[in-house]
Amino acid sequence: MKLVAFYPRNIDVPTHHATSLLFKPETGEPWATMDERLVTEVRTAAVSAVATERLARSDASVLAIIGSGVQARSHLEALRLVCTFREVRVWSPRRAAAFAIEQGVVAAAPAEGAVRGPTWW
Repeated sequence: MKLVAFYPRNIDVPTHHATSLLFKPETGEPWATMDERLVTEVRTAAVSAVATERLARSDASVLAIIGSGVQARSHLEALRLVCTFREVRVWSPRRAAAFAIEQGVVAAAPAEGAVRGPTWW
């Protein structure tokens, strides 16, 4: 059983928390409790990377990221393992500039600018 809690106002602690409870299949007794925050973060990005590797055009070279939270970071890391990007653009209502500096990407505004490119900035 996986439980997930979301606290979007958190600043100094993660906004998502997740816990998995494992039970013995034979008896239903609790067997393990695991912190799933990191597992969820990595697994979600890994699935996107596999889909991108299989489905993206071979000449795709620009990545647009909408948002600058934990999933943005993990997705950028995973996608860079399967694609070589000429440019990565990010839009976020709060942290696009900080994310861009941290990750070495381009901050775009408005969100459409991240998707369509410099002509919209």
